Amino acid sequence: MKLFARLTILFALSFSQSADATEEMVFVYFNDFSPYSYSSSPEKNDAYGIFPHYIKELFAKINIKITNESYSWEKAQYMVQSGEADGYITTPIDKRKEYAYFTQKSSFIIKNFLLYINKNLDTEIKKIKNIEDLKKYRICDYKGNAWSEVNLNEINLIKVTKRTDCIPKINANKIDFIVANLGFYHDFKKDNKDSKIFDIPFIKKSSTHFHIGIRKDYPQSYSIIESLNHYIKLENEDNFRN
Repeated sequence: MKLFARLTILFALSFSQSADATEEMVFVYFNDFSPYSYSSSPEKNDAYGIFPHYIKELFAKINIKITNESYSWEKAQYMVQSGEADGYITTPIDKRKEYAYFTQKSSFIIKNFLLYINKNLDTEIKKIKNIEDLKKYRICDYKGNAWSEVNLNEINLIKVTKRTDCIPKINANKIDFIVANLGFYHDFKKDNKDSKIFDIPFIKKSSTHFHIGIRKDYPQSYSIIESLNHYIKLENEDNFRN
């Protein structure tokens, strides 16, 4: 088994070193997930942010050029599944594993919260001890968020195409909470200084682990994933040393 593992890694590394420098892959992202991924305007499909920058730099190490594009998250996922795009960075839940290979280690771990602005909730949230207690509240989230599908599956969420679509709803008191992360919270707080976050302490897996996924029918997709595993491992070792 050890010999087989070594041979697999050697093959993956030899692929990364010999790959055609002109090879190009299309990666897709959620266009409303600032600061991690976003488009320059609603009309455009360009992609900016932490994720697109990271993917471009990582794939350059294995001589693959990346074209980054962004869409609604539902559409982005469908594009990888249907073969219109080649990869994305997301949580490797079972339904995604059916059509994509994923890296072993996560590249990013992002904690989730419930954001609110209604001061009356300062007292109310102290009484929220479990999912059952959350059911009476109106919670907004974007379509296709696997974290809320898994952890808030018993709650009738108000689903929107873009996460920013939740903002006018919470400002008009049509919802109580927005599923958010610290990046979104800091952006939101610039215009809503009274906003706060609820840590949801009873949900053990309160963070989203983002792995790189490549559609299985992309040529040598598994070998590419093995090469990425090697470089991500080196990154993690460097981070540990630093």
